[in-house]
Amino acid sequence: TGIATPRGGLRVARRIQAALGRLGEEPGGRAAGVSIGIAQVKAGEDIIEALRRADKVLYWVKRNGKGRCAVEEDAGLPG
Repeated sequence: TGIATPRGGLRVARRIQAALGRLGEEPGGRAAGVSIGIAQVKAGEDIIEALRRADKVLYWVKRNGKGRCAVEEDAGLPG
């Protein structure tokens, strides 16, 4: 699946979370968790601004339960 949309990015983020969780299943392995905030780069936008928005989403995720992932829309930010 592509990641051209925020929801596509969310699918990829969830696969990353699942893979990190499976690390604990390996002999001597240790599971890891991750919180992920996703923002889509808008036409004509500087990548830095998109990263700032993704960071805001990440902090929203952390305030609302660690180990999750979300897009701007989930955090109530304009997407």
